[in-house]
Order: sequence, then C-alpha cells, then structure tokens
Amino acid sequence: LTLQKDYSLVFIRNAPEGLAMYGTKGSYKNQIRLSHAGLRGDGEISYLTSVTKSPDFIFYPDSVNTHAVNFTLKEVKGAKTEYPPVSGDTTYVHWLPKKDIMQIFKEKKPISMYNDSAKFNGRLDLTPLGLTGKGRADFAGSELEAIRMSFKATKFTSDTADFRLKSLDDARFAFKTVNVNALIDFEKRTGEFRTNGKGSVVTFPANQY
Repeated sequence: LTLQKDYSLVFIRNAPEGLAMYGTKGSYKNQIRLSHAGLRGDGEISYLTSVTKSPDFIFYPDSVNTHAVNFTLKEVKGAKTEYPPVSGDTTYVHWLPKKDIMQIFKEKKPISMYNDSAKFNGRLDLTPLGLTGKGRADFAGSELEAIRMSFKATKFTSDTADFRLKSLDDARFAFKTVNVNALIDFEKRTGEFRTNGKGSVVTFPANQY
C-alpha cells in the first residue's frame, strides 16, 4: 500500500507466477494495482490458447478491457475444437469471462492469421467452441467479406459471403461475386464457392462484363 502524489492510496501486487481469474476462466501474470482509478494491470492474460499483453488492463466484475500491444492465438489442429494461428500488435480486447467469450477488434493494423497468409479487418470472437469473425479477410490478392466466418486450423468458411479477386494488371477487381457459400483452404491452397440462389451475382469489373 503506497501513497500517491495526489494523496490517494494505491495497492500494488506482483504476480509473476500468475493469478487465476474469474474462477478458472483464465490467468493473469505480472503487476496488478487498485486505486481510485479502479483495478488495473500491466501484464498478460491467458485464455484458452491465447495470450494478451498490455500495459493497461481495466478489470471489471464481469469483463476486462484493454488496448493490447500484443495478442496471439496458438494453433490447435486435429482436435475437436481447432484454432488457427493469429497475431496482432494493435488490437482492442474485450473479454467477458462469465459468457466465455473474448472479442478481438482490429485497430491500426490488420490482424495476421494463418502465419501471415491472411490479414483480417474486423472483429474476432474467441470461445471454447472455436473462433469466428465478422469483417473482411484479405489473402492471395483477393478479399472475402462476411457477417460471420468460422476459422479452423488451416481453413475458414462462411455460408454467406462476398468475394472479390484483384486483377494482376492493376488495382481493379477482375472478379466479384456476392451471396456465396465459401470455403478457403490454406493447406490445399484452394477456394470453393457455391451460389446461395437468386441473390448470387457474378461480375467481371476489369472486363466491364
């Protein structure tokens, strides 16, 4: 317990070996402090296979918020629940332990996925059931945008997505399609697209067709 310059009291505790958080939902390492500014921390949180590092975690009874300087998700392949490799150095993290979900938002830079084979702009939702996302994935000169994507260790899917393929000659799109069922496999280096009915449209902007 120490006295600050503004005469407020602050309680500081170091936890280099880690503290259990919200029961057994996750763990926290490094420094934690309690003052008139609330319960805050400078350290790292482990949740499922992810690690979030930040100099300023803000802890609430039902959640944790922070602008993370580093977020990583370790790949899990072949298990009932798979996770892809993910990393980001400018993300906003909102963790709701009681609901068992961690939301990761892209801030300044896109989130790297699949060992940098894809860049993600949007929000990722991490739960014990897997990793899903809402936004746009950029990969191999193409873009896929969807309200919901489901990410596995080496591939991801969306049942309703818009897909755009860039031209090799300029910045225009050579191929665009909307309202398709998509499967992107980074291990096989393939993409499969199936129309969802009358709402699916294919255009070739570069050829004006």
